[in-house]
Amino acid sequence: AKSGSGSMAFNGPTEIGLYQVFSGFSAGDVTFGSGTAIEPSPEWWQTNTTPGTTDMLAAVNSAARSIRPEVDANSRAGGIVRFSAERYTVKGKIIGFPGVVFKGQGHYFLGSGTRKVTWIDHQPTVTGTDCFEFGLSAWDTYGRAANCGVTDMYISGTANSRWLIAYPNGFIRPVIE
Repeated sequence: AKSGSGSMAFNGPTEIGLYQVFSGFSAGDVTFGSGTAIEPSPEWWQTNTTPGTTDMLAAVNSAARSIRPEVDANSRAGGIVRFSAERYTVKGKIIGFPGVVFKGQGHYFLGSGTRKVTWIDHQPTVTGTDCFEFGLSAWDTYGRAANCGVTDMYISGTANSRWLIAYPNGFIRPVIE
């Protein structure tokens, strides 16, 4: 738990389960350096208490910033932000950085035939807000995605927001699978 100012950096082997371990940290306060082969989960910053109702936006953006702490367009830092097969509500923009891939669990069948998917339910507080935003720094000089994107997720929301992925004008879209 953070009490006051400061940050935390991991630069060696790290193992964390699927539960909240960071409290009171802002996006960018916790970082995982090159010595860690880790795929952070939003649940490390916030418990998804009521899936589909709890706003997980800050936790998702904190996970993305933890593996992409710098915003230098020439750097290729990054990794995977791993989502479990849950429903996540976000009430704003999820920010994608160069090298960051938001990866869900796709779907699988439980014994009863029930499907479990990673579901991003975008409920923006401002109409017309994009669900995912990849800035210019997420692109190389040829307009190709710098190993960033969204994969294995179902995205829902309002008619104006559910398919909106912001990207710079004149550039190709990031990888959406």
